[in-house]
Amino acid sequence: EEVIVTAQRTEQSLQDVPIAVTALTSDDLDVKQVITFSDLQLNVPGLSYGQTNFGGASINLRGIGNLATGASFDQSVTYHVNGAAVSTSAVGLEQYDVARVEVLRGPQGTLFGRGSTGGAVNIVTAKPDFDEQYGRAKITAGNYNTQKFEGMFNLPINDNFAVRFAGYGLKRDGYIDNLYMPDSHYDNRNQGAGRLTLAWQNGDTSASLMYQQYNENSHRSRKGDYICTTSPTPDRGCVLGGTGKDMPNP
Repeated sequence: EEVIVTAQRTEQSLQDVPIAVTALTSDDLDVKQVITFSDLQLNVPGLSYGQTNFGGASINLRGIGNLATGASFDQSVTYHVNGAAVSTSAVGLEQYDVARVEVLRGPQGTLFGRGSTGGAVNIVTAKPDFDEQYGRAKITAGNYNTQKFEGMFNLPINDNFAVRFAGYGLKRDGYIDNLYMPDSHYDNRNQGAGRLTLAWQNGDTSASLMYQQYNENSHRSRKGDYICTTSPTPDRGCVLGGTGKDMPNP
């Protein structure tokens, strides 16, 4: 089956694109259980991903990533949604109603601008369908009080105008038990996102408008940061209930 990608800013068959591209369709994402961006690194050669402090993220392709810290520094691998560059802090989103994911390895500065020395990741969302009305709903429940709802609805208004709505909501407890403060929450999830896409076409002319909103009230754990007041005795690393940021007693 022919795979169509937009790796060169136009629709082409993957066979005709002279770039090292890994393309995953919506069916591939479901079969491979790619729910978050972190799952993508298990299915794309040369891709690695890691969370950084303060909600950021580092995407690496072929060992090239962001080794600098600061808001003024560019990424080496850019993250795009429908071709538009967005901050890597949005990588924490769950994947929902995605048509395909394209991972381009190697320098992509000509097509995707600066910050794409190592490559580019392009998330292509599903567009409104002008042919028929349909919808989809998915409910997930599991341990740690996991509750997730994901839905999509496509509505063609007429031959020239169509609307598509998609969204999800996720709640679950964290995996960490704090015995000192048992009522606190660590690394839980309470987040949701919605996307409304309007599409218009008339002959060879088409236009679309997308509005997306994301809200989260989770208590995510920071990578590389910890709370510790050094214990004066070696029987434990940190004082129980300490609030400092010291090194543990070795």
